[in-house]
Amino acid sequence: MERDFYQEVYDHIMHDCASDMYQWNRKGIINVDDESNQMLASIKERLRYDDLNKAGKVCELTIDESWTSFIKESANNDTGRKCWNKLVAAAYKANHGLLVLNVSNIKLFSRCWHLKQLAKQEVALQGWYPYDNDFESFHIEPPYKFMFDGYVLITIKGFKWKDAVDYAYKHLEYGQIQAMMSFYRLAR
Repeated sequence: MERDFYQEVYDHIMHDCASDMYQWNRKGIINVDDESNQMLASIKERLRYDDLNKAGKVCELTIDESWTSFIKESANNDTGRKCWNKLVAAAYKANHGLLVLNVSNIKLFSRCWHLKQLAKQEVALQGWYPYDNDFESFHIEPPYKFMFDGYVLITIKGFKWKDAVDYAYKHLEYGQIQAMMSFYRLAR
């Protein structure tokens, strides 16, 4: 019998994401709004979320309407810098663990490159200058560069996956959401 993906993720995280244990192409999971939260409850149960949280292996970040100003393009050309820096800071806190992005702001899907980089893990993550106060508690020096080897769980609330895909197609070059999805799996 094939071993459960979520059990392997749990084991990998509990072993500090040791690179020689499991090699997953997709280190991201997307849970689409199921209104009853049954799917999310199932995912958390299968990941043994409470055990991961007690072990200090979880960092949750809520991306709601208050993020709109961080996500949108600005006049001084710092396109998505604040959004990226907040994601990198949260990834730093979740390193060797699980980064949970609770997303109710569909505008985040205009930043598929950011989401892809979190799960792709081909190069070290680095904050973009000028840095925000999100990095103040780090015990590393600028440019706040580190290899993120954890997992990303995106939970979507208030809109459907099709809406996120349509939003991405409307605001991005064609193919960016497909590129992102080569590193994520939709929860089933």
